[in-house]
Amino acid sequence: MSHLQWLLWQPCIGIRQPTGNAAAQSKAQAYYITDIAPADPVGWNNTYAPLVQPTFQPFGGHYIVRAGMTTTISGDPPSRVVIIAFDSMEKAQAWLNSAAYKAILPTRAKFLGNGKYRAYIVEGVSN
Repeated sequence: MSHLQWLLWQPCIGIRQPTGNAAAQSKAQAYYITDIAPADPVGWNNTYAPLVQPTFQPFGGHYIVRAGMTTTISGDPPSRVVIIAFDSMEKAQAWLNSAAYKAILPTRAKFLGNGKYRAYIVEGVSN
């Protein structure tokens, strides 16, 4: 893929272009990534999932992937992948430490039950 094709393709896959001053643009984005297999997927989707977005939006977070179709290349297939992008690791951590996020954790635990929930934050490359 040529550089021009890549630039034209980015909006199609949801990559957000950096905004703001040059110093802010050089800081790496952070990605909160989860692989989720709740014990109660209906309760998860109908009750817990709608509670999440309002907790991360104040920290500049936005969905990149929200349980879309996956193709396994190697290893075990993921269950339900969610990726939330933040402007920095600090903003992602601030969201995780926020009262709003902590308030919905009991609801997450209720519908997760004995299911699987892997979550981590990955720092992207600097611009």
